[in-house]
Amino acid sequence: MFILDAVGGVIFDESAHGRLHFFGRSLALASHRRASAGSVRVKIRADATLELIPVETASGRMVLGAVVPRALNPATVTAVVEALAKVATPQAAE
Repeated sequence: MFILDAVGGVIFDESAHGRLHFFGRSLALASHRRASAGSVRVKIRADATLELIPVETASGRMVLGAVVPRALNPATVTAVVEALAKVATPQAAE
């Protein structure tokens, strides 16, 4: 799993898949040319798919990349988007 910022900079990388960041960078940079970009999946092996999920957060657009055994269903993608947006939102001072 990895997370890139709006210009493709690495925020988090818990993978041995650094060579796949270019897919996420392409998605992040393409989003500047379009109003929105949806999730993208790339089959990288017979048993692995790279899921790229753009998320609008209070800190700007982020792209989450995850290598999974099979494509995520739409409900799971929605849950990932909501969770990353929530985690990336600064908490108000109490």
